[in-house]
Amino acid sequence: MSELKACPFCGGQPRQIDVPCPVPGAEDCGYVAIECCFIHIHMDDMEDAITAWNTRPAPTEGEVEAGAKRAAGAGWLVDGERLDRSWDMAPEAVREHFRRMARAALGARGEGS
Repeated sequence: MSELKACPFCGGQPRQIDVPCPVPGAEDCGYVAIECCFIHIHMDDMEDAITAWNTRPAPTEGEVEAGAKRAAGAGWLVDGERLDRSWDMAPEAVREHFRRMARAALGARGEGS
């Protein structure tokens, strides 16, 4: 069985659940699930569910830039100091720092299928 990637939002290990059919005597109504945070993948086969869970698009540069601006706007720390400047006023080295952070966070989603 394939290895399950960590949750792209919290970094935790998602739960793998086998849900049996609740109807006595019925066939093929059970399912498997992978769940963490607000993501729920329900499928008939666990290998298919793991493949779906692990398939995540690589971030676009637009997503990286938006994530970096959100992080900077949230007042995150850079080298122990709070960034209190607007995005446009921040030195390029600081903006690149936030881009790297955003790429890393978005990269937790995976590097494509």
